[in-house]
Amino acid sequence: MGWSPFRKTGLTHHDERSAGGCTLVTPVGSGHTFLIDEAGRIVHSWSAQDFMPGYGYLLPGGTLLVRGQQKVPEHQVGAGQAAGTTDILLEIDKDNRVRWRFEHPSFHHDMFRLANGNTIHFLGMIFSIQQMQCTTLHSP
Repeated sequence: MGWSPFRKTGLTHHDERSAGGCTLVTPVGSGHTFLIDEAGRIVHSWSAQDFMPGYGYLLPGGTLLVRGQQKVPEHQVGAGQAAGTTDILLEIDKDNRVRWRFEHPSFHHDMFRLANGNTIHFLGMIFSIQQMQCTTLHSP
């Protein structure tokens, strides 16, 4: 199933292989994350002020855990230039209120919300050659 807010036709592909349900979509440049049904209708959307979403996960209870960057005016960014230097991780509730926010310049790719409410995320770090030299680990 495919969908674009820029196409007047709505849903672009649907056939008998569809298992039903909904799909979470963040169209590039839209500023929103959409939950769409099998027919391509928007069931719900999330957005946050001055935030450009990248991708996210729907959490139990209907909140969205989403990674993105600070929204930068188009005239300040040229072709091929990064729009921001810090990645932002948000939890947004169904009423578009930000419930949790994390920012870090080395946030790297993915995140996961644990059952206890903690969030696991990866940070990229730069190490010197000396720091990266292998050492032998000994078991007790």
